[in-house]
Amino acid sequence: MTTEIVKSEERVEVQAEAPIVEVKVEDNLMLSKMPSAKPAKEEQWLQFGEKTSDFITDVQNSVGDFFKQYQPLLASLGWILLALISAKLTLALLGAINDIPLVSVLLELIGLGYGIWFIYRYLLTAATRQELLGEIQNFKKQVFDGEG
Repeated sequence: MTTEIVKSEERVEVQAEAPIVEVKVEDNLMLSKMPSAKPAKEEQWLQFGEKTSDFITDVQNSVGDFFKQYQPLLASLGWILLALISAKLTLALLGAINDIPLVSVLLELIGLGYGIWFIYRYLLTAATRQELLGEIQNFKKQVFDGEG
């Protein structure tokens, strides 16, 4: 390899001859059998993506089959869980209201007053008891028979 330096007034130019490299290839098939590193990594990622996609599809199918098979049981468990959460929230709300000093006493007085009024209105005489029984029967008829 020879290098020539040409100097002009303001710039220096270096020119080099390109080296000649001879490659003898006796078996062309051997070159095609050897994959390069980059496509191997891409192929690994493609295989990983396919395996992941298959796994996600299998999980989705399994979960869907599970929900179809156990739908009534899961619905019942959901309602039970909802009832427990509602009861817990109701008790927490009543506990919070009961901690307010004047409100708890006021609610007790309202409850006592309503109890006294109910006894006076419906339970003291036989005629008012019959009226209460008639209202209860009418309510049962509306709820269970669907009459309006």
